Amino acid sequence: MGTLAKWLGIIFLGLIVVGFYGAIALAPNPVVIRAGQVATEVGPPPIVQPQVAPGALDVFTARDLAVAYDENAVAADASFKDKRFFVYGQVESIDTDFNGVPCITLDAGMYFSNPQLKFGKDAHGSLADLRKGHPIVAACTGGGDSAKGPMLRSCTLL
Repeated sequence: MGTLAKWLGIIFLGLIVVGFYGAIALAPNPVVIRAGQVATEVGPPPIVQPQVAPGALDVFTARDLAVAYDENAVAADASFKDKRFFVYGQVESIDTDFNGVPCITLDAGMYFSNPQLKFGKDAHGSLADLRKGHPIVAACTGGGDSAKGPMLRSCTLL
């Protein structure tokens, strides 16, 4: 009985390994879209840096903010806290906080440091059409950090 159980275990593990590598082989290849190209597959549009008028607010990516707060929150607060600026990136999640205030988390590639944008309660309508993975641009005021993640307040979707 011990030999039979051992062989059944080996066969079971072999099937798991084959299934895992089969799933990887069948996964679709990612599509890279560069500026000026047209996407041929359905999915979120590419992120393109917004064009702003000279003398307008500074423009930062979600990753810029996340890296700054991850490296040194004190220095990042000096650069961003209570200052108004544009931020752009891909939507990771769309939620409301415990007070019913709509929030968007942008994907910065740093799970615990992704920027969170808070909007006014009147923004529910404009945020209802957003989807995960879609690019956005917002004007926000820096609100410091929460556990190394940038918090932005008084945001307006552009």
